[in-house]
Amino acid sequence: MAVHLKLSQKAWVLLSVPAVFQIIFVAILFVLLKQADYQRVRSENTKAIITGGTVLIRLFYEAFSAVGVYGITKSPEVGKRIDTTLDQIPVEFKALRQFASDRPQEKGVIDRAENAAAKGIQMLREGKAGIDAGASVQFFRGPIWRERVKTVSKELIEELQALVEAEKREQLKSPRAELETQRFVDRWLFAGVVANLVTVLVLALYFNRDTMSRLKVLMDNTLRLGEKQPLRLPLVGEDEIAQLDRTFHDMANRLAAAERIKRQFVATISHDLRTPLTGMQFSLTLLLEGSYGELSKQAKEAIGVLESDVRRLINLINELLEVEKLDAGKVVLNRDYIPFSAVINRSLLSVGSLAEQHHVSIEARPSDAMVYADEERMIRVLVNVLSNAIKYSPENGSIDLNCQELGKFLKVSVADQGPGIPDDARSVIFEPYEQLESYGGNNKPGTGLGLAICKEIVQQHGGEIGVDSTIGKGSTFWFTVPLNEP
Repeated sequence: MAVHLKLSQKAWVLLSVPAVFQIIFVAILFVLLKQADYQRVRSENTKAIITGGTVLIRLFYEAFSAVGVYGITKSPEVGKRIDTTLDQIPVEFKALRQFASDRPQEKGVIDRAENAAAKGIQMLREGKAGIDAGASVQFFRGPIWRERVKTVSKELIEELQALVEAEKREQLKSPRAELETQRFVDRWLFAGVVANLVTVLVLALYFNRDTMSRLKVLMDNTLRLGEKQPLRLPLVGEDEIAQLDRTFHDMANRLAAAERIKRQFVATISHDLRTPLTGMQFSLTLLLEGSYGELSKQAKEAIGVLESDVRRLINLINELLEVEKLDAGKVVLNRDYIPFSAVINRSLLSVGSLAEQHHVSIEARPSDAMVYADEERMIRVLVNVLSNAIKYSPENGSIDLNCQELGKFLKVSVADQGPGIPDDARSVIFEPYEQLESYGGNNKPGTGLGLAICKEIVQQHGGEIGVDSTIGKGSTFWFTVPLNEP
C-alpha cells in the first residue's frame, strides 16, 4: 500500500535526506583530507629524514677527520670543533627519531645507527682524551685504532646510508601517493555533489509526480462534476490532497442530493400545475369559440389575453420538464438518417407566424445533406434559434439560414441583424435561466431555457453550439449535426 506523505512531511524529507547525505559526505571528505594531510606530512618527514641522515654521515666524517688533525696539531680550535660536532650528533638523532615516530621499520634502523653512533662518539672522545693526555700519534696510526674506527664507522655509515636510501625510495613514491590521494578526494567530491543533486532531483521528481497525479484526480473530478459525470474513487491517505478530495466528494454528494430534491420539486410542481392549466386552456378555448354562448368583444379580448398567458405558462412548464429530463439524461434520442431540408421546412412553418408579427423575413438556402439525428429534437433546436433571431431582429430586418458540410458534421448558421451580444454573455446565455437583459440587452419575453435546451440536445447528438457576434451588427448562432452514425 502506497504511503502518501503530507506536504509538510514531503518538505521535511526533501530537506533532511540531502542534509544527512551532506553530513556523511563531509565526514568521509574529512577523513580523506586527513589522509591527504598525513601523506603530505609523511612526505615532509621523509625529506627531513634524508636530510638528517645525510647530516649525520657528514658529522661523523668531520669528527673522524678532526680527531686525526687534532692528533697532529693539538689545536684548541680543532678540539673545540670535535666537541661541538660530537654534541651535535645526539641532537640530530633526536630530531631524526621524531620524524620517524610513526615508522617502526625506520625506528629500528635509527636505533641501530644511534647505538653505533654512541660507540663512535665514545671512541672519538677517548681518542681526543688520549691525545690530550700525551698519547703517541703513532697509536692513532696503528692497526688497533684504525680497526676500531673502521668497525664503528662501517656499522654507523651503513645503517645511515641504508636509512637514507630507503627514504629516497619512499620519497619517489610520495608524489604518486599524494597525487592518487588528491585524485581520490576530487573524485569523491564530484561523486558526493552528483549523488546529492541526484538524490534531491529524484525525491523532487517523485514527490512532484505523486502530488501532480493526485492533483490531476482533483482536476478531473472538477471537470466531471461540471459535466455531471460520476466522480473517480476518493483518494486514499491522510495528506492534504486526500482531505481536500474527500471534502470535494462530500460537496458533490450534497450537490447531487440538492439536485435530486430540485428535480423532484420541479417535476411535482410542474405536474400539479400543468394538469389544471391544460384544463383552463381547453375551457378558455371553448369560451372563445362560443361553445358557451356569444361573448362581447371586450370579453373575447380579455379571455384571449388570459388564454395566451395560460398557454405561455404551459410552455414554460413543458420547457422546465424538458430541461430536467435532458439534464438527468432521461431523454432517449430516436436518431436516424434524415434529410436536413425536412428539418428546415418544418422549422420555417413553425416560426412563420412569429416572423410575420415582427415583420422579419427569413432567407433559407436549401440543403440536400443527410444527417444522423433525431428529427423532432433538431426541429426543436432550429425553431428555438430562429425564434430568438426573430425576437431580437429589428422591424423589417432579415435572417439568413445557411448550412455547410464540415468534415463529419453539418454546420447550421442563423445570422440576424440584432443588437449583438457582449463578449461576457456569449458562454453563459446557453445556461438555464440566462437572458440577454441580464447583460444590458433589450428586455424580450422568454424563460431563458430555450438555448439551454438547444445546447443539451446538440451535445447529446455529439455536436457543438455557439455564437459569433459583433455589438451593433448582429449575431450568428450556429450548431453542428453529425452526418453519419458514430
